[in-house]
Amino acid sequence: ITNRGTRQCVYVGKVKNQEDLYDLMERYNVAVAVMDSEPEAAISREVQEVAGIRGTVVWLCKYRYSEGLTTSQLLHESDLSVHIDRTEALDNTFSALKRKRNLLPENFRDILSGEYVAEMCASVRETTEDAKGRRRNTWTKCKDHQFHADSFDRLASELVLDGKLEVFVG
Repeated sequence: ITNRGTRQCVYVGKVKNQEDLYDLMERYNVAVAVMDSEPEAAISREVQEVAGIRGTVVWLCKYRYSEGLTTSQLLHESDLSVHIDRTEALDNTFSALKRKRNLLPENFRDILSGEYVAEMCASVRETTEDAKGRRRNTWTKCKDHQFHADSFDRLASELVLDGKLEVFVG
């Protein structure tokens, strides 16, 4: 994170196993991380536990829909989970990228043999109607792992920087 609150991307990649993930956390001195709690919940909890022993606080992200709720993000300190509206999280990530609040390396088009850009651009924001005729914005579900990873990185940086996430113990 730069002194202006802009994130500087220092590594993009995929790991082969959990040990490689722990090595990356150590190499880059990761203090706080956010990762998806699904679809492998048991593995996510194991990573959270082992990384914690090694000095990295890992929050598990659980997507939810906030219809009718006033709080967009909830932190549960008891199990280190963050519950966040998926659409809002991805909207904020898209906005940060558009405003150049995440500095990418010059060779970003070549990262993961071009898969990085493909996964960052795969999701499309759509407006749909439910059975009652209510309009709702959503991001399409597809192979967009890097887009979500960037969203989790943004959430972690907010936790570290200035506590923009509202905290509710539950």
